[in-house]
Amino acid sequence: QETWAVTGVYPNMAWTPDGKSIVFWAGGKIRRVDRDGANGAEIPFHVADTRGVIDAPHPQIAVAPDHFQTGMPRWAAVSPNGGQVVFESLGKLWVKSMNGGTPRRLTKSTDAEGFELFPSWSRDGKSIVFVSWTDAGLGAIRVIPAAGGNARTVTTQPGQYYRPKFSPDGKWIVFERGVSEGLTSPRYTDNPGVY
Repeated sequence: QETWAVTGVYPNMAWTPDGKSIVFWAGGKIRRVDRDGANGAEIPFHVADTRGVIDAPHPQIAVAPDHFQTGMPRWAAVSPNGGQVVFESLGKLWVKSMNGGTPRRLTKSTDAEGFELFPSWSRDGKSIVFVSWTDAGLGAIRVIPAAGGNARTVTTQPGQYYRPKFSPDGKWIVFERGVSEGLTSPRYTDNPGVY
């Protein structure tokens, strides 16, 4: 049987060699009926078989473990002096020494304040620019001291912002402004380009 019966709801049917009857399946039985609809009958059959049945696997998967190792940090950016790296993991920004050690959260934002994406250092290594995002409020470009703390928003309206970068003197930020690709809100997507 096909998913929604596009080729009929019965398995294959067949004519008998003399062309007088049709053999088909119905109701869990093999049946035969003459082409004029008369003499409908069940064709008895019996299958002698043995099968080995094993227990199905039931792996135990922790849905919300207390600790786990992330496998996909994104948008890693090394500081100008080469001493630290900032990256995104689990929707938040983290800073880690290039010599190892434990990463630390860059911002103090909560999950309700959305995702933190596309971090980039200023040339003097004192600031980091990034994009914050919530589905309800859309995106904003924000700047935070590299030591952490409170971020300030530098855009005046929400939008679809990507890949902000400081100018060499740190006075300007260049960024992409995009359009919705169907998964996010189309609001504030006029005039995409580089700003």
